[in-house]
Amino acid sequence: MYALTLTVHSLARWAVVGLALLAIVRGLTGKDAPWGAADETARKWLPHAFTLQLVLGLALYGGLSPTTKLAMADMAAAMKDPALRFWAVEHFTVMLVALVLAHIGGARTRRATEPAAKRRTMLTFFGIATVLVLWGIPWKSRPLVRLGGVPEAPVAPAAPTS
Repeated sequence: MYALTLTVHSLARWAVVGLALLAIVRGLTGKDAPWGAADETARKWLPHAFTLQLVLGLALYGGLSPTTKLAMADMAAAMKDPALRFWAVEHFTVMLVALVLAHIGGARTRRATEPAAKRRTMLTFFGIATVLVLWGIPWKSRPLVRLGGVPEAPVAPAAPTS
């Protein structure tokens, strides 16, 4: 179950990144152009993609991932280990903030009446969310596309010596 969930979570990040980039491009295009299908696609589906990622991430965070299990077993030690701290606190927090911004941005964009205001709102909220997502993705330590397989099991941090 862990390998499947991790694979889907890894692949679904590309839906988030792709929709986020589409939203930014649409936010930057013609202020006076009518609101079109591509605009609405980005506004509507980016928050949904984020929610899918949250559900998958919570499954991993809540017990499927051996990394978070290790971190939760001793949070004090995890805070001293940069890799464990990243997975236990930083990745989750940054992605949760990005998800909240995407949902707020989607709702505010939907409520705006003028195309220019819609694009400005979408660009602001989705742009900040995209920056956070790109920062929070572990680009160096994970493959760009994960198709099955399980990463190496984490190693507990060494106990400090006297």
